[in-house]
Amino acid sequence: MQAPEHGSVEFVRENIFANYTNAPQSRCNSRKSPGVSEYYTSKSGYSGKDMYKVRVSYGEGTIKDVTVNINVIKN
Repeated sequence: MQAPEHGSVEFVRENIFANYTNAPQSRCNSRKSPGVSEYYTSKSGYSGKDMYKVRVSYGEGTIKDVTVNINVIKN
């Protein structure tokens, strides 16, 4: 939906752990299942704030627009 200004995001289909809290599905948190991971990489030498927006589809059918805020620090 909106790419980060100071870096890039890679979306990778892989098996991941769920992270349900206080829901019947929380019993699934200890098992990996197919999902999508997001990996952010900042531009070389950049430090500061960045963000990107994605549309997330949840397993039960809910779809939400999500803003991911990132604080890039120097190593």
